[in-house]
Amino acid sequence: MALVALASLVTTASAATFNIQVDTWLNDSTLQGGQASIRYDGRDAWRTVNAGEFEANFVGLPYSGYSQSWVTYCTDVGNWLADGYFEPLTWVSAEQAPHNPNWVGDPLRAQGLYLAYQDRVRTSAQAVGLQLAIWNSLYDVDNTVSSGMFRARDITPGGVSWANCYLSNDVVSVASGTWWEPVTLRGDYRPAQGLMGHPVPEAGTTLATLLMGLGSLVGFRKRFV
Repeated sequence: MALVALASLVTTASAATFNIQVDTWLNDSTLQGGQASIRYDGRDAWRTVNAGEFEANFVGLPYSGYSQSWVTYCTDVGNWLADGYFEPLTWVSAEQAPHNPNWVGDPLRAQGLYLAYQDRVRTSAQAVGLQLAIWNSLYDVDNTVSSGMFRARDITPGGVSWANCYLSNDVVSVASGTWWEPVTLRGDYRPAQGLMGHPVPEAGTTLATLLMGLGSLVGFRKRFV
C-alpha cells in the first residue's frame, strides 16, 4: 500500500504547480543583465526591454531534480515578469501552450542554447546576448538578431554581438529539460513570462532511488545533467 502511494506521488509530480519568486540583477549583484532595444515582426515599434539572468526561487519544497533556486531566462518577451505559480512542462507540451508572441521558430534550439551557455555567463553583455539569442530562436528562423522577424539593437554594449555569436554556433536542439508555464493556483494559464528549466530525473529513476533509501521525499536532490 505504501509503495503504491509513493509511486503515485512520483509519477504525478509533473502535474503539480509550484510557487516561485523570481529575482533579477536589478537587486541581486550576483546576477548579470542589462537592456536592449527590440522589434518583432516588423510591425512593432522599437522598445526597450530588460534582458539577462533571473534567479527563480521555490517557495517551499523544490521540484524533484532542482535545487531551491536556479538561474533561468525568460521566453515570452510580450509579458511581464511576475512571481506566482508555475507548472513544469516538457518542451513538446510547451510548444502547445499559450505564448506572447507565439513561438514560430525552434523552441528546442532555444533550450539547447540555454543548457549550453547559461552557466558560462560572466558579464552583462553575455547575459543580454544569451537572452536575445533565446528570443531569436523562439520568434525567428535565422541566426542573427540584426535582421529578420526578431531584431535587437544595443543598449548594454556588446549584447547584440554576443547574441549573434551564440546563434552562429552549431548548438544541438535539446528536448530535455522543463519549461515553466505561468499558471493560476488552479493550473490555468496566466499572462507572465515563462521560464527556462533544467533536465530532471525520469520518474522511474526517482522512484528507484527513493526505494533504495538514498533520499527522502523532503531531502532528495539530483545534480543537474
